Amino acid sequence: MITLTRASGDEFRLVQGLLGFAAAINGEGGVPSREVTAESYPYVVEALRINRTLPPGHPTLLNEAVILNHLAWHEAHQPGGYPAAVRHFSSAIAIHKRIGYRLGHAIALVELGHLHRHAGANDAAIDSFQRGLELAGDVQDLQAEALAGLVHCYQDRGDRAMAERLRHAALSVLAGRHHPGTNRIRAALEDRQAASG
Repeated sequence: MITLTRASGDEFRLVQGLLGFAAAINGEGGVPSREVTAESYPYVVEALRINRTLPPGHPTLLNEAVILNHLAWHEAHQPGGYPAAVRHFSSAIAIHKRIGYRLGHAIALVELGHLHRHAGANDAAIDSFQRGLELAGDVQDLQAEALAGLVHCYQDRGDRAMAERLRHAALSVLAGRHHPGTNRIRAALEDRQAASG
């Protein structure tokens, strides 16, 4: 796919293809591993380089926000990379706010929540997950992802009652939905219940 897109000379589509390939490598939701972010990094850097040569506007800004999300995860796995990762996610959030893309804003906030939790910044994680949940609208998978993040944070905090209420809310959102993303969230929630029970 990428080879064909390169041959076509359509650089915007090439950026989209590179980002799609990076997303497929990184997987869906949660914290991607150091290994997968290292594998996807060359595609993200190439997408960034090409995107900077494209005419300014909404599509290239949206690409930039997605690129920043990927760069954030790469930075998160570097020694001392947490502050740079937060800056990348914050810049992506600012772009989404500027162009009025509510869903992208919500996704970046939920990813920022995962980053904060991964770094042990539980209060910041709760704030990011809560804000992402508020912006998720009717996107049930994103609602469940944010709720699951909150479950983990409240369990880490030792507030089992709140964690259990949030876990039930997340499972309610997931009821009747079955695909890899929802199954991953459901499994994580069930693992958390077993661990806390």
